[in-house]
Amino acid sequence: MVSSSWFRRHQKTVYIIMIFAMCVWGISYSAMEMIPKKPIGRALGRKITQNEFADMLSRWQRLFFSQSKESIVSLVWKQLMYVEKARDMGLTVTMQEIDEGLQRFAFQIFGGENVDRTRLIQFLCTNFRLNPEQIARTLEEAILVEKLDSMIRMSVKMPTDEIWMRYSLENEQIKLKVLTLKAKDFKESVHVTEDEIRAFYEKHKNDAYSETAEKPGYKFPERVKLECLIARYTDMEKQVPVTDEETKKILRG
Repeated sequence: MVSSSWFRRHQKTVYIIMIFAMCVWGISYSAMEMIPKKPIGRALGRKITQNEFADMLSRWQRLFFSQSKESIVSLVWKQLMYVEKARDMGLTVTMQEIDEGLQRFAFQIFGGENVDRTRLIQFLCTNFRLNPEQIARTLEEAILVEKLDSMIRMSVKMPTDEIWMRYSLENEQIKLKVLTLKAKDFKESVHVTEDEIRAFYEKHKNDAYSETAEKPGYKFPERVKLECLIARYTDMEKQVPVTDEETKKILRG
């Protein structure tokens, strides 16, 4: 270890080195912050950096989608595009509208209980890990999206005929009654002569037969009937007795 006497002798030099190192570190960090970040996309021509999108993603995830188990990256990017478009159109959000948004939050969380603004902000900061400025900014973005969506819906005009057509399609109803008639139920009441049966057969005898076709037919596809007789030598051997004399006679030739 460095002795205290050495430190006292070189105290001034050590302090100079420490100050120099802190200055270099601070300049390096500041320089890194000054380097422009590469954009990850554009919204209406404006470059969106990774830090900007990550900040919005984090705020929306905590405030609106804290229970979601799926990725909301594409959803938040869509909301960012809406926010940019709303601001480009000159839409704004007042503090009164943000307070009304907070009251809607209070109603969802506490029901009809009357909660003052300070208590509500404290509750949101604690449970969603956001500060008041982040909560207000996130609500402002959400309200801008609502305004833009409402404006788009209000600007779409549908003719009366199309409205009634859509209504009729969604509310169309039909009454249906089904009566099943089985052929066997009428077998006893129908009388057919032999000549009628023969004439019916002659009429459809060349029509192909099919179980699913409504038209009758009696002609089947070509078929081949085969009969095969197999005689094994080992099986025949047991049924043909041969004496020793006959065997000798065959061998002598």
